[in-house]
Amino acid sequence: MVRLINSNSYRLRKSPVFWFSLLAMFLSGIYFYFNNYLPRCEGCENEVGAVLFNYAVLGNILVTIFICKFLGTEYKDGTLKNKVIIGCSRFKIYLSNLITCIFVSIPYNLAFIISVLSIGLMVKFSITLQPTDIIYSSICSILLSVSFCSFFTSIVLNISNSSSSTIISLSIMIWSLLLSSGLPGKISYATGTRKIILEFIYDFIPLSQGLQLANLRGSHFMLSIYSCILILVSTSYGLLIFSHKDIK
Repeated sequence: MVRLINSNSYRLRKSPVFWFSLLAMFLSGIYFYFNNYLPRCEGCENEVGAVLFNYAVLGNILVTIFICKFLGTEYKDGTLKNKVIIGCSRFKIYLSNLITCIFVSIPYNLAFIISVLSIGLMVKFSITLQPTDIIYSSICSILLSVSFCSFFTSIVLNISNSSSSTIISLSIMIWSLLLSSGLPGKISYATGTRKIILEFIYDFIPLSQGLQLANLRGSHFMLSIYSCILILVSTSYGLLIFSHKDIK
């Protein structure tokens, strides 16, 4: 599996989508910082705290686009079929691709964080977030990134047509964004069982989790639990389907 990961790493270094997305994350950090910055404001939370975890939304959207492009070519170029022919197990192929996508999410997130903190240092920022909140939010964001990679890797690797997998993945992303944006208003007016169900949906949808982390809201414990559930379910079913799939 190490050889498969090394092969993916070589392709990754040659991928313009990866480098363009990385630059986009860095520039986005600058934009979000100055969009929330208040000059001559001492101890303002929005100097850093309110933007520090915005990568939980933007970074995972870009990771999804990357997965569609990077893994979609596995079928299109016949790379996946060649790996099977030379004796690579489907288990190793699947996990190597998943691990590659997870590692891609790390520099995306770091690029945003480094950008925000670097610009913040130039204007002498202050952070009002508690260290424990930063730690817990960071753990949640890591699990969230892994859940995104797990879910969309399972989709792209189990749909042979790269155009179809891209359309399906981006459609899910768009509908998730629309649903996540509208749920808070519905939750505020709901009562009883309806409210409990809507809150569960809002906490379970990965993009909703990203929005909560970006806005410094939500239960860190529950968000982490839901991310872990999604990781286990999507990876297990993804592997199960891929292991019996007819690769053309």
